Amino acid sequence: MLSSVCTKSPTSDEIFHLVGGYSYWQRHDYRMQPENGVLPQRWGALPLLAMGLNFPPRETPGWQTSDMLKAGQRFLYHEENDADRIVLAARMAMALLTLGTGLVVFLWSRRLFGDLGGLISLALFAFCPTALANGALVTSDMASALAFLTALALAWQLMNRVTLSRTGLTGAALGCLFAAKASGVLILPMLAFLALLRLTWRRPLSLELRKRRRLITGRVPQLCCIVATLVCAGAIAWVTLWAFYGFRYRAFAQPPAPGEVFAEGLTIDSMTSDDAPGRAIRCFRDHRLFPEAYLHGFAFVLKHASGRVSFLHGEYSTEGRAAFFPYCAAVKTPLPIACIILLALCSLGADRFRGRRLPARQLIARLRSSRRAYASAPLWTFLVVYWAVAVGGDLNIGHRHILPVYPFTYILCGAAALWLSHSASRWWTRALWACLILLGLEMVLTWPHYLAYFNQIAGGPSQGYLHLVDSSLDWGQDAPGLKQWIAQEKQRAPQARIHVAFFGTAELDHYGIEAVRLLSGPGLEERETRPWTGGVYCVSATLLRGILTTAPGPWTPEHEKVYGHVIPKLRPTSQEIAENGVSAELPPDEVRRLNNELADYEQLRFARLRAYLLTRRPDDHIGYSILVFRLTEDDLKKALDAPLSTWEQP
Repeated sequence: MLSSVCTKSPTSDEIFHLVGGYSYWQRHDYRMQPENGVLPQRWGALPLLAMGLNFPPRETPGWQTSDMLKAGQRFLYHEENDADRIVLAARMAMALLTLGTGLVVFLWSRRLFGDLGGLISLALFAFCPTALANGALVTSDMASALAFLTALALAWQLMNRVTLSRTGLTGAALGCLFAAKASGVLILPMLAFLALLRLTWRRPLSLELRKRRRLITGRVPQLCCIVATLVCAGAIAWVTLWAFYGFRYRAFAQPPAPGEVFAEGLTIDSMTSDDAPGRAIRCFRDHRLFPEAYLHGFAFVLKHASGRVSFLHGEYSTEGRAAFFPYCAAVKTPLPIACIILLALCSLGADRFRGRRLPARQLIARLRSSRRAYASAPLWTFLVVYWAVAVGGDLNIGHRHILPVYPFTYILCGAAALWLSHSASRWWTRALWACLILLGLEMVLTWPHYLAYFNQIAGGPSQGYLHLVDSSLDWGQDAPGLKQWIAQEKQRAPQARIHVAFFGTAELDHYGIEAVRLLSGPGLEERETRPWTGGVYCVSATLLRGILTTAPGPWTPEHEKVYGHVIPKLRPTSQEIAENGVSAELPPDEVRRLNNELADYEQLRFARLRAYLLTRRPDDHIGYSILVFRLTEDDLKKALDAPLSTWEQP
């Protein structure tokens, strides 16, 4: 896991988490990146405290406006810090959380299915490409998975045996879960369902206080005891959450100076509507029941959970699609793991329900008497609730958002070990070992490109850009690979002209990448002035699909109409600026207008270029996330000026 991420640049979100986490420790200021959980950001930045780093001054524009990109890039690349050392140290800290997740997976599975079951579950987690890709990244996904596992395991134990220590541990785990990610609130319906399920199982509840033990048998007394205990645990969770914010309501470390605001100038009032969640957030703010940064981050998540462009197998949408995450799981889960999941399901059926002709009432009675079914209740409760929310939600931007379902699934896969206890299951046992061996070999061959993994159903990693993009494939992780590829290309063809459209927050200058930038920075002073010519075009898969550009989606007749109107008008202006630069005598309003027009020109020109590139097969790839096309001058003229009817259809 660490060996693979050592070859990768910081992914798009890691810079945000690094600058946010470091500001929490150093300045006790919580307004940077509040939407992605204070716990993983603090944890990732913890080893940086001993490195004597320089942090951007409070007067810098990126800090004042909470611009995470500007502040993050300045922190890593423009304050005389060792960016690579910073990222590696933070990733090593995050890898410890992944090791902890693997330990919980093993222990829980071993408790259900024995030592061999625990080892099978651990092997699946250890060779899971999703865990290998995200486990060491400075993001909140693996921290959320570990927090869900721990909180549900402790809460279920508490519902069966109430002690002061279990109440305290459960409360602390719940507080960590809420501090890990906004999705942590999903545990509330899970706990409610588990409490009701606990009552239907008709098992006595052990209450142990001050070395006195009492068995509670009635449903009403059990319900009262469970509710009271969870309320106590909730109070501890509330205190734990406040502790992560230094027991301070204000997100700003001190009264905001002029110009200091949350990112994009957003406020809780501007992000919430008059629906139930919005009213609840404003009520919590008015009464200061939760830290301001926590409420701001939660409101940010709700506001941005919809309306974002997503790509799925050739189709674009700004609304949630029920098929998105099931499709992600179908194409990014290794086939050996899928086979082991089927083996586990079959083994549970063979172990519990050999008598399939029994009436439904007797089958339910068997299930209720099953120790494994009872002990695994938190697992399938989590899977049902989490999958229901994922399928019904609008945030369809990355496979990583369902990362927490994998550890829970792998624990249940330990049931495949039950085949080894059947005397007549020789072929099933061989199939199990064959799947594990094939899985290990496949992951060795995939190294180090685990983020770009796609299974054979999808055509493998080289065909990934046809199915998914963004953090499911291309998250800006291959800047080092791009540098290495360009160096090799220059050795082969020293006069080759390299053009790059890179999706990510890592600065290409840090890696010494010299190329024509197809997409420039926001200001005229950052605009690429070198012309496009025939040569090599390296385009990130996410940008090739138009995600996070001003013209996403397929090229339409409307785009062509605007293109035909804008390009002839602005091309001479662009060429003049490329040759002579921007006149210092232009008034600010004219500079702003010119900058906006040239930005539209650049985006439209790139949109037509990528539409043309999608009609061709890539000539090469870099880490599967950056696609390489070799274009002649005629190809480029065809892409930018020729009628669409002259293009070959993909």
